[in-house]
Amino acid sequence: MCYAVEVLIQAGERMERDFRNVHDWMWPNMKLPQRLCLTGSSVAGGWTR
Repeated sequence: MCYAVEVLIQAGERMERDFRNVHDWMWPNMKLPQRLCLTGSSVAGGWTR
């Protein structure tokens, strides 16, 4: 029983790590509209100021 739980936890962590790697790879490669990028950066700049 404990072994099965441990395996599930490890599988979940591995899946989460794989998903994050894929997301980190996909996000920069997505062609976002230029206006959206500019709006997002200006909003982010307004928040940090």
